[in-house]
Amino acid sequence: MLPQSYDWPLFLTDDGISRFITELLLNKQRKELLPVKAAFEKSYGADKKVNVFTKVRMATAADAALSRYFAENIEEIEGWINIISPQNKAISVLKQELFALSNKDWEEIYS
Repeated sequence: MLPQSYDWPLFLTDDGISRFITELLLNKQRKELLPVKAAFEKSYGADKKVNVFTKVRMATAADAALSRYFAENIEEIEGWINIISPQNKAISVLKQELFALSNKDWEEIYS
């Protein structure tokens, strides 16, 4: 029933959430990921003013750092996610849809 109700539900596994937090938010050795940590803290800290770390809005530097991290670690990260595909659609269709979304001019769309 779930595949007919939604397009491509993606679920982070418990291990995926743990690895994301450990690698991207708590690891102080990875300087290239500091923008991710900063955006998260700005969005969810005690002095939060505006969210810049959500599925809809992402700080530009955090987005760039995440995109690089995901590109460099795609095989590992694919293991963090459970995907329920719509009936009769292969995962390659999801990748095509995500690629099309990533090529939109989001700054222009949201301005």
